[in-house]
Amino acid sequence: MKIQFDQNHLLTITNPNIPQTKEYTYNVGGYIFSDFDKGLLVLHKKDFKITNLKNLGDGMNVIYYNEKHNNKMNLQQNIFEDALKVFK
Repeated sequence: MKIQFDQNHLLTITNPNIPQTKEYTYNVGGYIFSDFDKGLLVLHKKDFKITNLKNLGDGMNVIYYNEKHNNKMNLQQNIFEDALKVFK
């Protein structure tokens, strides 16, 4: 298992036990992306949780960060730290 920002700039958890059989397409805040199922850290009902991409639903917020726009957009450190507390 590995925590990383994927090619869609989402904070994900790669897990070799998740089948990669179907590609899912989502529109999150106007950002459209497609990918195979993987673990995601999401903010849902004021609590950070781990869910699969295929279970991503309305009211869930993903953690997005694009390094190319680092000078224009700062990673909110407190949100990132709160998300990682899921693993304590």
